[in-house]
Amino acid sequence: MRTGAALVVLAASALPAGRADAAAALTDVGVYEGFGEGSAVAMAPLGGTGDQVVLGGRGLAVLDDNSLKTHKPRWSYHWGDFPVRGQGGDNQWITAVEPLRDPATGRTDQITSTSENELIRFDGRTGRIVWRRADAFLYTFGDRLSLVSQGAGKPPAIVGEYGTTAYSSADGSPLWTATVPEGDFAPGWVTAAQLTRGANPGVVFGAESDCGPGGGPDCTGHLFAYSGDGKRLWEVKPGGQTTSMVADDVTGDGLAETVAGDNQGHVSAYSPTGELLWRVQAGEGSVGAVAVQGGRVYAAADDNVVAFDAAGKRLWSQPMEGQVTKLEPADLGKGGKLLAAVAVASRVGRFVAVDPDRDGDRRTWQSTVYGRVNDFTVGTWHGRRVAIAGANDAVVHAVWADSGEPAFDYLGHSWVTGVDSGRVGQADAIAHTDDQGHVVLSDERGTELWRRWLGGDDEADAEDVVFADVGRSEPAIVAGGAGTQESGVVRAYDGRGAELWTGRAEGRIVQLITARLTASGPKAIVAAVQRGGSSGVAAFDARTGATLWEHMIGSAGATLAAADVDGDGLDEIAYSSKPYPPDTPGTFALLSPSGDVRWKQENFEIRDWLTVSGGAVIFGSRSETGSVAAVSAADGAPRWRTRLGSKVGFGTLVPQRSGVAASTDAGEVALLDAATGRISFRTRIVSEAATAGPLTLLPQGGGDPVIAVSESGGRNRTKVHVLSLDGRVLATSPRFQQGHGIDVAPTGGGAGVAVGAGLSVYSYRYR
Repeated sequence: MRTGAALVVLAASALPAGRADAAAALTDVGVYEGFGEGSAVAMAPLGGTGDQVVLGGRGLAVLDDNSLKTHKPRWSYHWGDFPVRGQGGDNQWITAVEPLRDPATGRTDQITSTSENELIRFDGRTGRIVWRRADAFLYTFGDRLSLVSQGAGKPPAIVGEYGTTAYSSADGSPLWTATVPEGDFAPGWVTAAQLTRGANPGVVFGAESDCGPGGGPDCTGHLFAYSGDGKRLWEVKPGGQTTSMVADDVTGDGLAETVAGDNQGHVSAYSPTGELLWRVQAGEGSVGAVAVQGGRVYAAADDNVVAFDAAGKRLWSQPMEGQVTKLEPADLGKGGKLLAAVAVASRVGRFVAVDPDRDGDRRTWQSTVYGRVNDFTVGTWHGRRVAIAGANDAVVHAVWADSGEPAFDYLGHSWVTGVDSGRVGQADAIAHTDDQGHVVLSDERGTELWRRWLGGDDEADAEDVVFADVGRSEPAIVAGGAGTQESGVVRAYDGRGAELWTGRAEGRIVQLITARLTASGPKAIVAAVQRGGSSGVAAFDARTGATLWEHMIGSAGATLAAADVDGDGLDEIAYSSKPYPPDTPGTFALLSPSGDVRWKQENFEIRDWLTVSGGAVIFGSRSETGSVAAVSAADGAPRWRTRLGSKVGFGTLVPQRSGVAASTDAGEVALLDAATGRISFRTRIVSEAATAGPLTLLPQGGGDPVIAVSESGGRNRTKVHVLSLDGRVLATSPRFQQGHGIDVAPTGGGAGVAVGAGLSVYSYRYR
């Protein structure tokens, strides 16, 4: 039964029958690591030959050649992992990375800011934290931190967007703080700038006004500048609200002019002392990006890149066939001198090179990126210039800078949506899906064996995965998800990732199970299907993917379970959908192996999971402050209801006790008798404000199984607990991560657990 966005695989030695081993423990086996959005990227020489890629997403990773083979970073960090090595998924972002070559050691370090107001300096070779500050307000989403020179022999200062404090790169200590003009927000644009000739060159800030509802013509904010040692230099009020800003040498005198675009389509240039040099119209809409290179100013406006000379004279306009969100000067060899990020659609962008000196179409190459490009950089890979984009679809997209031809892609992995485990060849393997449409097979140590895109460009989400018998010598990995125009796709792959068949449904597939629907052949693939505000059930032939039947029966938010409830050797399908819209009833039903409705109820009860046992359909309910209830599988008549006082989000059968184990938002695990609802035990597994999440049975050879359950304590903390069937806690995992569900399947050596923790999949061994 699918119980959440996770997966579990275990290899474990068995406990003796009837007792718990006092030395039992959950130990690490491996991790398949994800980082989510490519929010910030950089390249730096961190050892070895050439540059390595630094990826900032929902974590920080350094990628090298081996990372492209194993999908494991050279080193990584997630700030929720304070007691252990950095691993795991989270819901916060690394918002900027900046390489810094330490003149004392000659080593390249990384300085990183996060969305949780942290500023951290890492040893670039090892990932060791040199220092960290937890109170640094530097939210530099998709941009760079700026390093401000403090003079010869002195470590530079660090400034960043939405921050007004300069910090020492040596130890993170605050050096000085700028004062934001009265009535303005914290600055949205901050950059180091050579404003004076000397040891303290300067910093330019762009602040937004706190205009309140409706704004107004005077809602413009300020541009203001400080010297590198914290002395205020100048302040101006531009003609429009600043939407982009850069400081660089436009006139060629060695000092930096400040160039700003605004929400009225203007581009303005200011001298190093703050005087307005010129103001021109670049377009009708907001100026999304500006850049300076070789005495020219470039602006992104109205889906064009517009060039101006040092005096503000318009030189040319290049159509870009989409909104330009970022511009950056770059040495691309024959590829040009300017990089642009172009948003084409919600999930498709372009990475474009522009040669400003070319006639006609100045685009020298463009490369499609599946996702919006957040940041890009240029470096060296195997002795050749390479341009790298980080995108919000968890992609690092690298192309050769001179031609735009693909160099490599690294998929940082997005939210885990479904997991299962099985045997591939002679080895245990873990399959998972994510919400960007990927199907991944890895070994239990987290090394990626293969990755596939579930569908075409528009088939964005992969929702669930199962190992299934498809009539071949070994099981197949079957995944399902969303297809084009509200259709669904279900696809089977062999152990090497070759596609076996594809099935289609009239709606996105949100859950997969297997069920015996015919007397011969393998079990069918059965899916919960959602189309708009409706949902239903579809069945597919496991050998070919052909649709056996499809029945739309209720509202959205469906869940399924399958079991033989009438003793004829074939499985019935229990189905429930949530009330949608909330003021309309949901559906609760039992379907025959041929898809016919045996019985159906319409009510407002919200059932989060179903299971079938002893002629009853058992479910967890949010109704009446949280309960577990059972109805007759024959006609849906109520049998029993046990109130637990909190949402009962997950449950699983415990055949050895003729019962069902359930977990609650109050952090409890309960075992109930499936026939009567009587509580056998009720154990609170958490001591703080946390919930008990998905749970499953882990078989123990020769003895009773144990219950594995996740504890979720928020974005940064999750444990996995193992309980005996009398409710004693036997072991707890050593890691603290964000967990989004747990599912389990026995593997060759015994029982093990792999947990989908947000963006990553972890495997543990119980012994």
